[in-house]
Amino acid sequence: MPQGNSGSASTNTVEVRDFDGNQSTVNRRKVLASIGAGAVAGLAGCVGDDDGPEGLGPQVEPVEIAWWSGFAGISEFMEDTVPILQDTLDALGMDSEVQAVDYATNAEANDLDERTNHISLATMTTGMGRLDPNYFADTWTADLAATSGGNPVSYVSCEYTDLAREGAQIADEEERAEVINESQAVLSENVPFVPISGRDIFGLIRDDLVEIGDLGAAGLTVANPLAYLEVEPMDEDTLISARTVDITQTRNFNVIANNFAVDVWNMLIHSPLTTYDLDYELQNTLAESIEVSEDGLEIQVEIQDATFHNGDPITAEDVRFSFEHRWDNVGLFPEVTSVPYDTVGVIDERTVNIILDEVFAPLLPQVLPTTGIMHRESWIEAGAEENPEEVEPDEVIGSGPFALEEFQRGEFLRIEPHDGHPIYSPDYSIIMQAFEDNTSAYREFEDGNLHVMPDVDTGLLSRAASELGEDSVEETNTNGNLPYYLATQNSFGPTKFRAVRLAIGMALDREAIMEQAFRGLVEPELYCRGMLETHPWGTPEDQALQFTDDPSGDIEGARSVLSEAGFGWDDDGNLYYPSDADLDPAWPEGEHPGSTGEYECLNEDSEYVGS
Repeated sequence: MPQGNSGSASTNTVEVRDFDGNQSTVNRRKVLASIGAGAVAGLAGCVGDDDGPEGLGPQVEPVEIAWWSGFAGISEFMEDTVPILQDTLDALGMDSEVQAVDYATNAEANDLDERTNHISLATMTTGMGRLDPNYFADTWTADLAATSGGNPVSYVSCEYTDLAREGAQIADEEERAEVINESQAVLSENVPFVPISGRDIFGLIRDDLVEIGDLGAAGLTVANPLAYLEVEPMDEDTLISARTVDITQTRNFNVIANNFAVDVWNMLIHSPLTTYDLDYELQNTLAESIEVSEDGLEIQVEIQDATFHNGDPITAEDVRFSFEHRWDNVGLFPEVTSVPYDTVGVIDERTVNIILDEVFAPLLPQVLPTTGIMHRESWIEAGAEENPEEVEPDEVIGSGPFALEEFQRGEFLRIEPHDGHPIYSPDYSIIMQAFEDNTSAYREFEDGNLHVMPDVDTGLLSRAASELGEDSVEETNTNGNLPYYLATQNSFGPTKFRAVRLAIGMALDREAIMEQAFRGLVEPELYCRGMLETHPWGTPEDQALQFTDDPSGDIEGARSVLSEAGFGWDDDGNLYYPSDADLDPAWPEGEHPGSTGEYECLNEDSEYVGS
């Protein structure tokens, strides 16, 4: 694939791919000239310290773009998108360079504000723990920026953070929706990131080898492990599914930085107290009943009569351990939500009482459904209390409908049906086979050695339909309610400036991306919002900034935004900063926003203290 420009003024060609993926080389200046004289942007040269044309500051440096390699179903989209993004930057007068990195490396770099790129191709995927707005709203809060807290663009706004925190403390759903929408309006106006489209998930099932039940609205996707209970092998006793390598990373599943993988451990090998069914309805699983006090600060849970895989009864002590172990180690467990709790008390063998420090609305809809109940005794014996990050029990004694039978790190895990579960009663085993990419997985799928591919690109959909036919393959498509987006870094470089982020969002040719990456099967997202209209808490259009009404992009409008902000161009179309632009990072590299003393809602350690 094209690897971006070298920064040399002599680089004046670009590789273009047509609908079928064929490549040709054309003169970049001719391509840009066809846009119109007012929109022509030449190739950026090397960054210098000298000011540019009269009235302008230094030339904008090359934009570093990162995309995730080796991530089945996602990498293909990103690789298809990168050349179109580069064309957008070129049209605005910015050179670009590209790096392919694995997901974990990129996520860590962005969360810690390591400044290895200005823009990352990124996504948030629909999941059972993401139906509550807190997951998305909390992601962008100020105290999570540059502190490994999970704010991937280092966006800092005390106005936004105050509203997001307030929204988590409102029990009344109507009042909460009002505050959540207000917070998202602030977020949208600041343009901290650039949505591209919904993260629709496509899958393939060998329906000549399996019986497919009712997959509901959630569908069979990489984000919905309970769907495996509706796909039963016909002539064998084992269902085989492709998965990413993350799922076989460690038996200490809480440390895995991938909610897809963690959810398999939490919902199949273990079970939570409650679970969303395949139509997104919340139901009791290991919980018999849940009562919430009038003030919302006390939650009492009665546990069903159920057993762990070794026959031990599931007790209130196990539930308490499962909560405290996660909630006390939030910094070590990437997919665990911080809960403002005072105590988790044991009333009797089957009753737990949670006392909160403050109302925490996401506890029931977000936290409980994604917290699998762990076997306290075996985890403590393995050293979970002394070393929660490194502990790895030889045997995982779960509470879910499947028991872990075999674990081969980096290769596969095999789970067997457990007959002591109070809700589910599967009668077949499942092998989760790890693949680095979908190409190798598809070969096994084509040969009948693999029954399910839960996350594929549209190219594989077409290939399977052509090579295997409708009688052998069932295609699945689950609409995403969270986005594919450009994670534009807010702390440094050109993307520190709102005008640059807004211009990119306006100029981006989403129409071309939809055709190239999705064969037109997915709709572009033209508003700056992350909870899309299909999300239960989707941000209304009248409370979100609209980049453009043209999915092919508005380059002229984008250039006007830059011009009005003081940016300008030389005769070759290279973009320059305003003469008075503050080019220093928002805070020194290696530090965090609280260290500057400029954000009233943060103390010097970047802890949230309110405004």
